[in-house]
Amino acid sequence: MGRPGREFTGLVAKREVTVRAFIVGNGPSLQHTNLDRLVGEVSYGMQRIHLIYPKTAWRPTHWVCADRDPDTDGRWLQDALFHLQQGYPCYFRPHWIDDLPHDTNAVFMDMCAHWDAGVGDPRTPTEWHLPVVCRYGGSMAAALQLAALEGYDQLYVVGADLGLTEDPTTNHFDPEYGRRLPAEEVGRDNQMLKNMHAVAHRSASAMGVGIYNASTGGQLDEYPRVEFDKLF
Repeated sequence: MGRPGREFTGLVAKREVTVRAFIVGNGPSLQHTNLDRLVGEVSYGMQRIHLIYPKTAWRPTHWVCADRDPDTDGRWLQDALFHLQQGYPCYFRPHWIDDLPHDTNAVFMDMCAHWDAGVGDPRTPTEWHLPVVCRYGGSMAAALQLAALEGYDQLYVVGADLGLTEDPTTNHFDPEYGRRLPAEEVGRDNQMLKNMHAVAHRSASAMGVGIYNASTGGQLDEYPRVEFDKLF
């Protein structure tokens, strides 16, 4: 479900044939991934993926922004406006509806208020609750849910490496991507991301949707691994 700029209609009829989509994270393994292979594929990028655009002809067919850093709000707005100008659907959390232009490709998702708390915390979900997109786990979690809602039933995760550190130059494909994280935030986020993927795996399987890890290396072992280059 969604709000203006464009209505997001939520659950669609199950396709009679298997249809795949790629969910592209922002981990350092993207430095060793030939994203040009994704030209012509359905793909969901997120957050600051545009920092890799000068190095590839690939562009995502969808872009997701379910998080923004309170320390970098000005940069967040610049990033959002840039992606809206690219023409592909851009999905945002609903409470930013007054912060952004209502372009036809701006989609404000219906999202819950689950929080990135520790495992066992009452604010932590144990499953997806579609058609409302679960906020827990940020943009990667939202992208997985959006792809499932749109009827894609083979989802390949790329650049989802996990293993965040306090050193901001090691956490993403571009050393200028993010800020330095305090130790307590690193620990919380690593636990949260691992649990988010467990929730996604369990929930997607219940829907008949397969999720596979096509990342090069990394610490994400929740999904069956496949070799990215062998998918083409």
